[in-house]
Order: sequence, then structure tokens, then C-alpha cells
Amino acid sequence: FNDYGEIPRADLLRRYGYVTDNYAVYDVLELSLETICEAAGLANADPESQPRLGFLSSLDILEDGYVIPRPVNANPSLQDILPAELVVLLATLALSPEEFKQRVSKDKAPKPVLDANATTVLIRALEMRQAQYATSLASDLQLSASLSPLPETGDMNEGARRVRMALQVRIGEKEVLQTVLG
Repeated sequence: FNDYGEIPRADLLRRYGYVTDNYAVYDVLELSLETICEAAGLANADPESQPRLGFLSSLDILEDGYVIPRPVNANPSLQDILPAELVVLLATLALSPEEFKQRVSKDKAPKPVLDANATTVLIRALEMRQAQYATSLASDLQLSASLSPLPETGDMNEGARRVRMALQVRIGEKEVLQTVLG
């Protein structure tokens, strides 16, 4: 057996062409910078035209997207789940104009702490990400349960196999999303 390390099923599918439930514990939700910026009310996600993004880019903190892992503990706090870089982005987007000017003058990003304004941006971004799916988690779980098992040997319907794998990845992403949204 090959072990590809602690990678989410989405990466397993993209890189190696298959998925297995053994990797479900590593599932993640991918949240793009564009979605976060839209949730924060920015016109775009271009660091050249958005001073807050440019500031974080100059500090080498800004990413194109952020990965939110599946929580391992029951009832985790958002602070425990989210990557520090994402929290710094959210905190920067939530700063008042005066606070932002102060951060720029000190050339120092805010600490990775979620306040109410940053949490509002995050929740809005997560809801926007959720709206990008054409189906709900419940309907995906129902569809998965209704599919007949694939044969262990012999000719396998490649289309049916691919649909199942994509469904497993989508379910994992939605489970992470639902957990984070609470």
C-alpha cells in the first residue's frame, strides 16, 4: 500500500486519480482570496489596487487562497481551526482606516486574533463559498447513499466511479464548511 501522507481527498484525486475514505480526516475547505475580498466589500483581490492587500503582500503574508482543515477536536474554536495567515488577512480587512494607517506606519500586520468584525467577514465568505455549490450536504449524502456499490472486480463503469469520487470530495469539503460555520 502507498501512503501519500496527510493530504485531503481533493489533492489525492487531483494528483493520483482516486480517493479513499482513509484520507477523509484530512479533508479541507479551500477559500479563495477573491471570495474573502468580495465578502469584505472590496472591488477586487488585486494587491496593486487594494492597499490592505498590497500591505500584506509587502509583508509576504498574502496568499491566493487559504485552506481550512477539518477540525480534529469536538467543538473547536474558530481560532483553533483557521490558519494564522487567514486570520491576519481577516483582521487587516476589518481594521478601521485609522488603525490601518497605524499598522502601515509601523510596518506591522495585526496579530492573528479574530474580533467581531473579522468574524463577520469570515462568515460572509464561508456563506458565499457555500452558495457556490449547486447542492447541499444533505442532498449529497442522500445521493451517495442511493448509489449502488461498484463491483469489486470486472469491468467498472468509469463514469460512475468518477462521479462517486467527486461526490466524496465534495461531501468532505461541505462537512468542513458546515463544521466551521457551526
